Amino acid sequence: MQKSFLQNIAFLVLVNLIVKPFWILGIDRTVQNTVGHELYGSYQAMFNIAIIFNIILDFGLHAYSSRVVAQSPSMMQGLLPNIALAKAFFSLVYLGITLGYGFLQGVGSLHFKLLLILSLMQIVLSYLQYFRSNIAALQLFKTDGIFSVLDRIIAILILGAILYTPLSIGSSFNIEWYAWVQVLAYSLAAVAACWLCLRLQKLRSVSINWKKIWVIVRHSIPYALLVFCMSVYMRIDVVMLEYISHDASIAGRYAAAFRLLDVCNNMSGVLLGSMLLPLFARMIAQKQDLGSIVHLCVTILLPLAIMVAVVAYFRGADIMQWLYKDVRSEDGRVLFLLMCCYPFYCINYIYATLLTANGNLRILIGISALAVLLNVVLNITFLSARNADNGWWAALNACLTLAFVALANMWFSYRKMGLALPWILIMRVLLFAALFVLLNVVMVAFLHWSLVPSLVLSVVGGIGLVFAVGIIRPGVLLIQIKQILQGR
Repeated sequence: MQKSFLQNIAFLVLVNLIVKPFWILGIDRTVQNTVGHELYGSYQAMFNIAIIFNIILDFGLHAYSSRVVAQSPSMMQGLLPNIALAKAFFSLVYLGITLGYGFLQGVGSLHFKLLLILSLMQIVLSYLQYFRSNIAALQLFKTDGIFSVLDRIIAILILGAILYTPLSIGSSFNIEWYAWVQVLAYSLAAVAACWLCLRLQKLRSVSINWKKIWVIVRHSIPYALLVFCMSVYMRIDVVMLEYISHDASIAGRYAAAFRLLDVCNNMSGVLLGSMLLPLFARMIAQKQDLGSIVHLCVTILLPLAIMVAVVAYFRGADIMQWLYKDVRSEDGRVLFLLMCCYPFYCINYIYATLLTANGNLRILIGISALAVLLNVVLNITFLSARNADNGWWAALNACLTLAFVALANMWFSYRKMGLALPWILIMRVLLFAALFVLLNVVMVAFLHWSLVPSLVLSVVGGIGLVFAVGIIRPGVLLIQIKQILQGR
């Protein structure tokens, strides 16, 4: 099981390492630098509103379907057409509620137009994610890996021509074009994923059963509530930051730092989580041991997350100045606090997925509801006109919220699944963290290098420490790499 898991992880990381950093740093960052922090901040605020209401599109159908199909692949034939129809109904409801919210909030014409386009983007993306969830549930992780970057490849080709070629239009670039290109890219990828799903199950006829649709929706309600709570506590920060500060540029600066957290999440936890839900569900159904896979995921993700957070503390301001225009000194501190969220995100991708696969939805909903309450109270308490201007409090509130969620998910996972707590691994990770901080202190004190060489040295030193403290053993790693290369 570990051999196959590592092969799929290696492939997913490779294809995403090629595409997504270029999208986020080469396209998304360039768009923000072109249109400015204020306009991009408005875009990001509308984007987060569209995501918060995204639960109406999903309604827990993706997680429910993935879990059911992973345990019984033949169920996909009956689920696919009925869920696709249910999603069409939910798409209309979603569009009405999202645009209605924008109207009631009295957003300007530009904001409202952006909200409309971004709502259409979320509808198309929701279909793509549903088709991908079926592909992953059938354990076709490499195929799912291709679809995880297909939309970005299409968007990169189009936007790259606009931003970087002689066709470039420079400062006249319209933020709405950025949204429309993504709608087109998601649409093409969704059509391709749908075609593949139909071929995999050879659906010769479509049987619509309204009673079955209602049963599916009823079983999906707990998943829907869970996804909604998660969307709120992970995405409400930018919305509240812009609302309280009355300055879209502040939200734009916060979004600039948050983008780097998105890079890390998209290159690791998101990829892993998409594999783990169907994998855990099938292993639980077959009563297989979960301990080795869980500990392997912790070994892969946690040292990486710690390295990112420590580097952001020492070189956060330099990184922001290297990537963006008009950077303030406070932006580096915001980046550091957001990167402190990264280890907690990684823990959640493992243990929240494990609880979901095991059907412990009441626990997850309870944790997420408390996280929403905690995050909103913290933001209302600490975000004011005099301290919201740098996003520092918003980032701190996000970090505290995610720390609570991560520790709660981890504790309940070990309690419910009967897993043995890996004390030796925990001690090694803590030792690694202490030594990596010490390494960076020494580098800052004695090596006055520029950003890129210092980052390279820090990464090389961190990898060396991972081996030195025994988190990863060189002999075991060489055997696993050989097995991956041989396709075993």
